[in-house]
Amino acid sequence: MEVNYLFQDRPGQYSGDYRTKSGVFVFRTEPKDSELKNLVIKEVKPSHSALVVNLEQIVVVPFEQKKKGDSAVSVRFKLLKRKGELTALEGKGIRVAGVLNYANRKPKTFSTVLKIGELYQAKDLLDQTT
Repeated sequence: MEVNYLFQDRPGQYSGDYRTKSGVFVFRTEPKDSELKNLVIKEVKPSHSALVVNLEQIVVVPFEQKKKGDSAVSVRFKLLKRKGELTALEGKGIRVAGVLNYANRKPKTFSTVLKIGELYQAKDLLDQTT
């Protein structure tokens, strides 16, 4: 699993609040086990105190229908101004917790800390040119 990020283009783009800077974390993953049906993300907690993620519902990454390639989902975040200004998130930590659901096995809980990768836009452009 890898995570990239994208800041909003203009204030209020995601929240409607023009005083809040927001963005999205984009999680990309592909199954290493053919029996994995889906991955459920229940908690996302960035290590930087200025970043806030409020999951209003669980996030499901389906694998059953996909035969090849990776799956991607996004989760919104807010940047709290009172905690300081952030212009780049590369290398910062983010904890992700949830459940792995298998076809013929019991579900397995997981928790992992990932390093945030480069801007999502830059990553897509690199993928298209190579």
